[in-house]
This record gives sequence, C-alpha cells and structure tokens, in this order.
Amino acid sequence: MKKIYIVLLLVSLLIPLFAGDLKVATSVNSSTIGLQDVLTFKVIVSGEDANKIDTPSLPDIKGFAFRSVNNSVSSSFSFVNGKSSSSFTKTFTYTLIPKEKGMFTIPPVKLSHNNENFETKPLQVKVIEGTTNTSKSRTRRSQSIFDNFYDETSQQSSNDGEIFIVAEPDKKSVFKGEPINVTYNLYTNQELSGLSISDEKDHPGYGKEETYTASELRFSIKDYKGQNYRALTIKKVRLMPNITGKITVPTLELEARLGLDIGSFWSMGSPQRKIIRNAPVNIQVKDLPSDGKPASFNGAVGKFKLNAEINSLDIKAGDSFQYTLTITGEGNISNFSAPEFPELQNMRVMSPEIQNEDINTKNATKSVKYLVIAQEKGIYNIPTIEFSYFDSSLKSYITLNTKEFTLNVKEGDQRFGNAAGYVQSVVNLEGRDIDYIVQTKKIMNFRPLYSSAFYWLLILLIIISLPITYYFVQQQDRLAGNSDLLRQKNASKILKKYLNLASQHASNKHADFYATAQNGLTKYLTDKLRIHMGLKTDDILDSMRKQDIPEQLINSVDAFFKTCNQARFMPGGTSPKQISSDYEILKKLVQDISRLKLK
Repeated sequence: MKKIYIVLLLVSLLIPLFAGDLKVATSVNSSTIGLQDVLTFKVIVSGEDANKIDTPSLPDIKGFAFRSVNNSVSSSFSFVNGKSSSSFTKTFTYTLIPKEKGMFTIPPVKLSHNNENFETKPLQVKVIEGTTNTSKSRTRRSQSIFDNFYDETSQQSSNDGEIFIVAEPDKKSVFKGEPINVTYNLYTNQELSGLSISDEKDHPGYGKEETYTASELRFSIKDYKGQNYRALTIKKVRLMPNITGKITVPTLELEARLGLDIGSFWSMGSPQRKIIRNAPVNIQVKDLPSDGKPASFNGAVGKFKLNAEINSLDIKAGDSFQYTLTITGEGNISNFSAPEFPELQNMRVMSPEIQNEDINTKNATKSVKYLVIAQEKGIYNIPTIEFSYFDSSLKSYITLNTKEFTLNVKEGDQRFGNAAGYVQSVVNLEGRDIDYIVQTKKIMNFRPLYSSAFYWLLILLIIISLPITYYFVQQQDRLAGNSDLLRQKNASKILKKYLNLASQHASNKHADFYATAQNGLTKYLTDKLRIHMGLKTDDILDSMRKQDIPEQLINSVDAFFKTCNQARFMPGGTSPKQISSDYEILKKLVQDISRLKLK
C-alpha cells in the first residue's frame, strides 16, 4: 500500500497533458514544505512550438504569496534521412512563499496555443511548522528584510504622519512583448523600526522577473507631488506582457513597524504595525502589427544587433566547428527563441547552447552556440541567418542578417563518412574477357585452413569481441539518444580545458583565475548533474542535494563560488597568495566531485 501511495504521489507531481504537438506538465519541488521554505512550482511545455508559448498567469493560490517567475528554453535539432526536425522545452519556474500552515491546492494553470486550450490538474501541497530542510544554510530567505534594522541617519518623527507605497512603471502604453520596468517606492515622514514584504499578488497577462530587492532601510529625501518625503526603493520588477488590452502591475503588500523597538534608546513603547499596498496601476498593451511581419520573427521586441562567428573555416571530415550567434541590445532578450541553424547537406547540427546575460540592462546578450559536425569533404557555403525584431520606438519590424561563410572540409577519418556516398571502383578489362590464365600442370599440396592453430585463434578472438562490440554499440546509441548523458560523459573534457587556463592564471597570480575557475566549475557541475545550463548557483546546489551528495562537499562548493564572487566584484578582493591557495582548493573540489557516483 505504501508503494502505491508513493507512485500516486509521483504521478500527481508530474502530470503530462497531450494535445497536438505540445506536451504540458506541472511539478513542485516537494509536496510537503515548512513555513521557512520556498515552494518551486514549474510549468513545463515541450514540443515544436513550445518556444512560442508566453508565460502563463498563475491563479490566486490560497496560503501562498507570489515572489517571482522566470523561464528557460532548451532545444534540440536533428537531421534524419535528409529531413530536419526540432523540439523545444520551455520551463516556467514560479517561486512561492508559504504564509500559513495547512493543506493547500494549486489550482489548474491555463494556457492556449493555436486555438487549443490547455489546463493542468490541481496539485496538493502541505505546509507545516518550521522547515523540512535540515540544512540551516538553505532555509528560506526571510521576507522581513528590514526587521530590527534602524537607520541612524533618519530624523525622529511621530506616528501621525503618512506612509504609502507607489508602483511607478517606466511606460504606461506598450506593445505586446515590450518590457516594462516597475519600481516600488516607499514614501513616509514617520519613523520605521522594521519593514517586511508580506505578499506580492500577480495579475494575469505578463511574465515577471525580479531585478532588485532592497536589503536595508537607507532613506533619501525625494519629492512626490510637491511634498518632500523620506523615500526608499523597495523593489524593482520587469514585466513582459503576453496579452493585449489592459494589464495591472503586481500589487506589493508591506507590513511596516512604525516607531522604534522597545530595545532602542528612544523607545517609548512597542512599535505599531501597519499593512500598506500600492494602488492599482494599469498598463495598456497594444498588439504587434500584422502588416510587414517577417517569417523570421520569433517575438523579439526592442533594439538589437546581430553578429555571427565561426571558430574555424578549414577542418577535416569528422571534425566539428562552432557557429556562435550573438544578439545584443535592449528588450525582451530572454523571452524569444533563437533563430534556427540552416539545414545543410552532410552537416550534423547538435542542440545549441543558449545563454542570456545582463538581461535587465541596455547591453543584454543572447549567445547561441551551434556545434556542427562535418560528415564529408567538400566546399560548403553557410548561408546568412535571418533575425527579425519589432522596434517599438519606430513601430516597425527590423530584419538583420549575418554574413555568409565558406567552409573548406578536407579528407578526414573515414569513420565519420557516409558509406552510401563512396564511389565504387570500376574494373577496366581493356577488351579482354579473361585477363590472365595460369598455365601449369603442377598442383601444389593444399592444407585446409581450419587445420591450423591460427584459424582457431582468430575464431576465438572474434567470439570474445562480439559482446564487447555489442556493449560499445549500445553505449554509443545510448549517448546519441540522450544529450544529457552525452554532456555528463564529456564533462571531464570541458573541465580539463578550463583547469588548464585556470592553472595558467594561477601561475601568473592573475585575478582572471576566479572568472575562469567559476565558469569551468559551473559548466562541469551542470554537465555532471545533467541540468540546464545557465542556472543560478543556488539551483546548482539544490540539484547537488537531490543527488545525495555529502553536505560538506556542497558547502565547500558554495564557499568557493562566494570566494570567486568576492574576488571578482569587490575592490581588493584577492591577493597573489590567496590565488595560489584558492587554486589548491579548486583542485581538491574537482577531485572530490569526480569520485562521486551520480544517479
């Protein structure tokens, strides 16, 4: 009975829905969490059109406060019998904060595509006291980010004044897909001893990314409607509208403690608690024009530049080259799919590696790296790749094209060639039916081959090699059909490259050691754990815990990442002696991780 219950629980946590070419699934990180934990709720869409799905809006979920949502896209391309096919998987990850104990239901999430409606089944989540995570370092970050913090630079004031929060978007009218930056500012002339985000209600019609959250009460004087207030920026979010019409920005709810704590020097009593929310702010969303929309348009809205590079134009058959497509600019960089690599004869295209960086800046970057294997020799023309976006300021579509490349593929290892493409030799007999006849009456003594020891030795070797060959072929087929397993298999090769570069920087006592070490260890872990590239450090550490990796090793990895961040981003964050010491720590980490037997 217990086994049946476990099976039913797993089925409820991952419910696939099939309709057309799309598959939709939902999952939670745990069916039981504590009040100090966070709930990760995922909506996973896979299929040929998955990359075109906009961020679904969550319904109201009793017992939980919405914190943030982000999405990631993975893709794969294949050529079979001269035909190409592609598949995408788009994952929407919602972070929810439990507000009270009890059994709660996540209602169905609805989305639509090509006039087809999808609706997931509800999930049950139980919230208990405390935390279900035994590691103190992984307890939920308190939303009371300002509790027990007193801003000594502020002036003492009474509790009879004003305190309010204003949601201030940078635009009131946008096109569908055009990012909106919303800043939540707190204005007051009262004294505060504590402040916490008690709830954040999302509304339908957009995806959302959190770009800033304040960590302390540090006020400045700011004018609002002709009056000066002590002002504090609480939070900034970035909205990507996915419907047309009117949308409402998220409603932020704060719990403020007015006055000073009992323990403070000026205290006259317990602080008064007050709940404040921002007033509703609406944004008008216009549809993108249908006239002039290019076939290569995949939802990009903003201002972008396009660049393409190839690491080598002269290779051998069987070797690979990397085609890197870089899109830079300002806009919804993480919310549109990358252009497809053109279909080329005798070229095998692997699933691209996609990275989005600095997504909330004017220099956002989407880097798409296609690994292409050349299967036969010849001169190949790689045509231009077309990328289109909508410029909201010009109210028109812009199409960009990469330059063409000419690739020279020389004769290589025939193991990678296509046997069907080889040309058979032609025998020229020059008009003679029989080219040569042996004329002799002497008959040599003939000994049957099977009577020799060499014959039976050869037969024995063939028999022994059969299971080995079968196992090898099975492994290759398994790797070819499982890109995650292939990544895990090649993880050590990638790490070796980064370690060599890190070793050079360490020998030269150069601070670039930390960037190289951090990038290399991150790529090694994501490949080794078979998880999405581009995840945050916390997500990587979570994945390590799910693999039952010793907590001491996980903490060591976490500490090394923090050391790298401090050295890279804090003035005077490192020294030559420290670099040598940290290089030894890196080698020890790699040795410990390489010994692990992962699931």
